[in-house]
Amino acid sequence: NCLGGNPAFVAEAGDVICRELQKQGVTPMPMGFPGGGLNRSERGAAVLTTPRDALKDSDLLPFAAAIRGGARIMQVGNTLVPTLASGGPPASLSDAVLRDLLRRDMGFDGIIASGPMDSEDVTGLMDSATAAAAALERGADMLVWRSAASQPIRAVEFICGAVARGDLSEDAINVSVR
Repeated sequence: NCLGGNPAFVAEAGDVICRELQKQGVTPMPMGFPGGGLNRSERGAAVLTTPRDALKDSDLLPFAAAIRGGARIMQVGNTLVPTLASGGPPASLSDAVLRDLLRRDMGFDGIIASGPMDSEDVTGLMDSATAAAAALERGADMLVWRSAASQPIRAVEFICGAVARGDLSEDAINVSVR
């Protein structure tokens, strides 16, 4: 979003920024995967409207450049993705985005950070603690929060309970930790 709407320019500029950060020992985290951020109403969620067959040359171009450049962490936003999963959850909670598009199709093997879990885009659909567990279950490794208040702590307690009940795989959590 901050570098503009030209995917080729964003890819090139993002690559330069990421490489310079890496030279300084800073791990960059490209944000807003899978794109669609320019399609946002003032108070609404971003919506990815690009057809799936055109994503590679548009919205995904900057993220593909970041992956080629060695990005080790990628933030998946709360963009609605009707062209990838009609009627499905936001990208941060979507198998179609986390596992299929980012992991399988783009070959990203780094850390997936999903969220923010406490944004209206998510909490309008479900409780943030439930969303946090769903994101982990669907392939996220790390959760992003806007606040440092009680919501993340409540989510940790909820996730621990889900693992104890067998609703969330401890093995999946351990893979993310590793």
